[in-house]
Amino acid sequence: MTPAETLLRRTADIIAAPGTWTKKAYARTADGAVCAPSSRFACQWCADGAMWKAQWDLGISTPSYDRARGALLAVLQKRHGTLSIVNFNDAAQDVALVVAVFREAAEDLARG
Repeated sequence: MTPAETLLRRTADIIAAPGTWTKKAYARTADGAVCAPSSRFACQWCADGAMWKAQWDLGISTPSYDRARGALLAVLQKRHGTLSIVNFNDAAQDVALVVAVFREAAEDLARG
């Protein structure tokens, strides 16, 4: 598995965990305050914030992050007609939809 695939799968896992997905902020603390995705107090993340967190947690390089982001944007464009991770996240009614686009992007990378 490439680092880009690993990043996408880890991001999906972060927001798939119960109670960890948020909207309208990159990350939030337990009391709902907005914080940086890398904050030790963060316990909820939007799609983009979770991707940054996964990059930092895994030590993923910028080129691999860019490759993962490109694959994600391709899925968003194809399936949802948008090139904005933030807008997609904030419009989504269910975290399962957000998780699915990350997993699809990882699969696309795996297929080459």
